[in-house]
Amino acid sequence: MKLRGSSVRDIRVLSWPSHKSMILMAYADQEPIVVANLTHSWPAEHWVSQDQPDEALPTHIKMARVAVRTAMRYASDMRPVMAPENPFSKFFHRWAQSEAGTNNYLTLDQCGSHDDCQFLRHAFTAGYSRPDFIAEDSLMNTCQDQSLTYVLSSSVKGNPPQAWVLVSVEGSGSGWHIDPWNTSAWNSLIKGRKRWALYPPHSRPPPHAIGAKPIDFFSTIMPALPADEKPPYDFVMEAGDTVFIPSGWWHTVLNLSPTVAVTENRMDLVNAHEVMTEMRQFMETGANSKFPKGKAPATSEQHLSGIKQCVENLSKNYGDLFREGGDRFI
Repeated sequence: MKLRGSSVRDIRVLSWPSHKSMILMAYADQEPIVVANLTHSWPAEHWVSQDQPDEALPTHIKMARVAVRTAMRYASDMRPVMAPENPFSKFFHRWAQSEAGTNNYLTLDQCGSHDDCQFLRHAFTAGYSRPDFIAEDSLMNTCQDQSLTYVLSSSVKGNPPQAWVLVSVEGSGSGWHIDPWNTSAWNSLIKGRKRWALYPPHSRPPPHAIGAKPIDFFSTIMPALPADEKPPYDFVMEAGDTVFIPSGWWHTVLNLSPTVAVTENRMDLVNAHEVMTEMRQFMETGANSKFPKGKAPATSEQHLSGIKQCVENLSKNYGDLFREGGDRFI
């Protein structure tokens, strides 16, 4: 076991399977951890390596590699991701603009029904697997209407997306946020280096840090914070690492180099109560209490309707987890 970081409390870095029991305990206790050695056997490693020419790879790996390469080129050049000459413009979207570049992302469970989009989605999902320390699929899958295509169940119904491929350039990142609906998350880094900072659920970043670009937070805002206001976790993630972010934890991420990552938001028996409580509170108030006034992300009636449907589906499929009346998990 090793520690990585420079903060008040360094994050634990555990290797799989050497520290299997410790990793499983940390996951059950909802402790942020970094798990090493999970991705090296993934076909996704071929997305970023040059060990074999494109023509020597299976078709789905070659397609994913070309898509990642194209997304990185457009992000690096800061060209519009929807540029007509970009063959993947229908699939990748923009996220977290900054002067230094952009994140491009593909929402794996919000892909269109047309064949080329479904093929690209399959090419990516075949490249990785759920991390070994997570035993079951996310209960959020219940929110997807399996009788419809992914694009219908996510976009039309408003159900929350769950899985993404992120292709990012140096200096880009994501600002302070809590993952949607108090879900937990894992993020596996295929290429590059990312810097993370975290605050636990009982705390949160200073108001002036929320909304700041990650590069500004790490370079200017954080160094000026009093010691007792600095994030308790501040660490660098290396290629091959998987970071686990428990429910309700604030986090911000800065790409220290060009990066390629896979991430998923999760609901399981460990955090089901937190997720359902957040969803029900949002349905009742239409607001997210974790954000300072004026800082909460906007929502729509369509999205609210999707969350309501998600809660109903969860209640119907996992009714034995609820108290009588369905108000909360036991």
